[in-house]
Amino acid sequence: MARNFKFKNRERGTIKKIYERVKWQARAYPENGGVGPVMIKDFNFVELQNYGLIDNENYSVVPRENYLVYLNTEDPLTSPRVFDFVADALALMKMNFAIAANKNLFKREGAAFADFTVVKAYSNPRLKYDEYLSGILSVFNDRLSQNFTARIKITSYQHYVNAFLKLIKNEKNYPITMSRYNKSVQSNILDSGLAIKYFDMPYDADQRKINEIIDHESFQYFKNLCLNFGFSIAHNNPNILVYDVASPAANSLLRNRQIFNLDRLFATRYTRTYLNDMEYIINNINIYYNKFALLYPQDNIKYTHCRKTFTEKIIRNPVNPLYRPSDNYLLEKYAEIRNIEEGLVFSNRKIKQIIKKAKYLNKKLDKVQAMGYINKEFKDQVWNKNYGYHDLLQQQRGEATAQTGRRIRGQTGPSSFDGTSGGGASSGY
Repeated sequence: MARNFKFKNRERGTIKKIYERVKWQARAYPENGGVGPVMIKDFNFVELQNYGLIDNENYSVVPRENYLVYLNTEDPLTSPRVFDFVADALALMKMNFAIAANKNLFKREGAAFADFTVVKAYSNPRLKYDEYLSGILSVFNDRLSQNFTARIKITSYQHYVNAFLKLIKNEKNYPITMSRYNKSVQSNILDSGLAIKYFDMPYDADQRKINEIIDHESFQYFKNLCLNFGFSIAHNNPNILVYDVASPAANSLLRNRQIFNLDRLFATRYTRTYLNDMEYIINNINIYYNKFALLYPQDNIKYTHCRKTFTEKIIRNPVNPLYRPSDNYLLEKYAEIRNIEEGLVFSNRKIKQIIKKAKYLNKKLDKVQAMGYINKEFKDQVWNKNYGYHDLLQQQRGEATAQTGRRIRGQTGPSSFDGTSGGGASSGY
C-alpha cells in the first residue's frame, strides 16, 4: 500500500506540474495573444533558440573569455561574468533600480525584487561539452568491457575510433562535435555571455513564477526598466534577463565598445567552434582509449586449426596523450562525424566528395580552411532540426513533424546510449 501511495503522490505531482505549465502558457502574458509585451522573448522559439550561440552566418560560436568581465570585482573566484557591454548596461540598470526604489516607484518587497543582484551568468560551454563527451566515451568503454566479441576487434587506436563512429552512427542524432553540441538542446542561453539570472528559482516552478514575479506589483515597472536598458525577459523564465544587441537601447553602449554591427560583434567577441572541434574530440578519445588500453592491455583469443588449438595474443598500447593523427585522417573523420550527428543528411558519395575537397584545401592552403569548408557544408542544418524553421513550416502547413510537444534547451543531461537521454526536462528559456 505504501508503494502505491507514493506512486500516486508522484503521479499527482506530475499532473500538478502539467496543469501549472498549461496555466502558465495561457495566462502568464495576456498581451498580444499570449506572446507578451515587446520585452518578453521566447528563447525556445525558432531563431531565438540559438540566440548568442550561432553567428549571423549560422556558424556555432562561443564567447571569447577575455571580453567577459566580473560583476563582483572583490570576489572574482565566485563572481558571475558577462560580456563587457552587458556589464555596462547592468550597471546603469542597477543604478536606476536603486533610484526608483528610493523614490518609491519600485517596491522591494518579496525575494525576487528585494535587490537586483546577479546570482548566475556565463556558464562555460567548453566545460559542459567535455563532461558530455566524456560521459558518452565512458559508456562506450563500459560496453566494450561487457562485450568480449566487440572488445577483441579493437587492436589499435584506429580500431577504437572506428568502433566509436559505428556506435554513434547506430544511435544517430547525438551531438559529438562542439559545433553540434552548441546548437542542440544541451546548450543554454547562459552559455552566450549575454544573459544573467537575478533570482534563483527552479525552471519548472510555474506557480512560483506567477506568485513571486509576474503578479508582483513591481513587475510592470521592472519590465519597462529592462526595455529601457536593452534587456529582454525570458518568456518561460522571468528570472533570467538576456541582453538584446538589436535593441535601440543597446546601440550607444555597443558603439562605446567599438561594436558597430553584428559582423563586428561576432568577429571580436566570439570564436567559431569548428576551429577546435577535432582538437576537443581527439583530446577526449586519447584519454578514453588509454583508459581502455590500460584496463585491457592484453586479450587472449583461442582458435582451432587443423584440430589443433592455438592462442593469439592481442596487445594494446596506450598512446601519448598529445598524440595527433595526420591532418587528412582528422579531416576524413570530421566529415564522417558531422554527417552522423546531423542525421546522415548526405550520401556516402557526397561525403567522399567533401573529404576529397577538404584534403585538397589542406594541401593547397591549410587545415583551418579545410575544416571551415567541411563545416560550411553542414552549418545550415540547424534549421532542419526538430523545432527549427523547417518544423515550423510543417506545422503551418498542417503536416506532421518529427516529434510532438516542445523540447526546451538546457536541462538535458549527457546521453548514456542505453535507451535514455539523460533527462529531458524543460528549462523554459
